[in-house]
Amino acid sequence: MDKQENLVILERFFKKELLGKGAFGDVYLVEDKDTNEKYAAKILNQNMNLNSRDDMIRLIREVNINAGLNHPAILKFIGYNHEPSPTFIFEYCKNGSLLSIINDSDKFSDLWNETKKLITIFGIASGMKYLHSNNIIHRDLKPENILVDNFMFPKIADFGLSKQLHINQNSVTPQSSFGIKGTCLYIAPEVYKTKESTKSSDVYAFGMILYEIIEGKNPFKKLDTFNIWMKVTNSQRPLFEKPINEAYHNLIERCWDQDPDARPTFDEIVDELRNNKEYITQNINEQEYQNYIKIIDEYPSSFINQQILKYEDYVTSISNKFIEMEMCFIYI
Repeated sequence: MDKQENLVILERFFKKELLGKGAFGDVYLVEDKDTNEKYAAKILNQNMNLNSRDDMIRLIREVNINAGLNHPAILKFIGYNHEPSPTFIFEYCKNGSLLSIINDSDKFSDLWNETKKLITIFGIASGMKYLHSNNIIHRDLKPENILVDNFMFPKIADFGLSKQLHINQNSVTPQSSFGIKGTCLYIAPEVYKTKESTKSSDVYAFGMILYEIIEGKNPFKKLDTFNIWMKVTNSQRPLFEKPINEAYHNLIERCWDQDPDARPTFDEIVDELRNNKEYITQNINEQEYQNYIKIIDEYPSSFINQQILKYEDYVTSISNKFIEMEMCFIYI
């Protein structure tokens, strides 16, 4: 994969509807004029200060990480262009985010069953195992950053805060980022002290997500950031209010253990989900679950560790001023 392969021509897409808004950009549904295929376009906005070295590094890191990933539980990266505004093109997941499914489960009642929940749990764990095996930590794993495709299969997304663990000092991956990264609800207690995310802190976030999937609600929903921080740093966790299978209960508690060294790795989690029959409750279609595991196992996953964008190249080419995207996309 080289720079040219990932440089998409934005004029080939129709811009359709707004799918979501974020701190640094908006996501639109777009359609390829020639094939009528639908994609998601993440268009960065003026909150991303391209005169800031930190924001530039964040952007470059996100492009480079996305371009190297190839796994069925990771959102597929189609391409990128920085003219007229930095824009990512990804596969389109029509069912939105895991957050929206949890918050509006009645709307998805025919699709969001016990089997799909276990498939989602296994898919996230498998995708995170793949990332960690390539020394990538996500740092912002949460239901909002897990998209759901047409088959109700999970796709881990949003690598804006991700980083590749340092292999050499000249990497664009910053030592930078001193300061806590992530979303409060999913930040492991030790990160508040060390200000450093690890593979183990990703496992903590997974434990919170697992709780949400099983309980069907957001943990600590009514608490502000300060009170969440007070609770988790004092070893308090969300309460279980529904009857829960012992295997799931045990896994959640191990994943959000106060001691990061006591948490399982994603290798161990995937192995357990694959082999422990206690996860196959009476409402789960075991054959459907095994078929999904087979999809993961047979997919030719790969990772290309290279820099398709470099800081020194990027600063010489990118415009310092954002231009309205209407100059690039055509509405229909």
